[in-house]
Amino acid sequence: ETGCAEDQAHGHTHGYVRMPYLAIGSVLRVRNECTCLECMLPVTGCAPVARLFNDRCVTCGTSPRGRIADLTMASFVALGGELDRGCFNATITIGE
Repeated sequence: ETGCAEDQAHGHTHGYVRMPYLAIGSVLRVRNECTCLECMLPVTGCAPVARLFNDRCVTCGTSPRGRIADLTMASFVALGGELDRGCFNATITIGE
């Protein structure tokens, strides 16, 4: 229903609710809360590997949740992410 090969290959959603508006090709607004930079990014996959980890980002304050999105290196840097840290606290909303 979301167009994700990961759903078909595994036959389950790893405990996450399916959200059709996050299908491949949808656009999300990603905002780095530390730098206040934001950009619109397309959804290119539905099962980021990082979601399997429950670690916390301690850059610019500790995140109350674990990782929720994988970004390309170019998108991460464009949003002000530091490669040696590997994370930043973000707000992600449905794009316009």
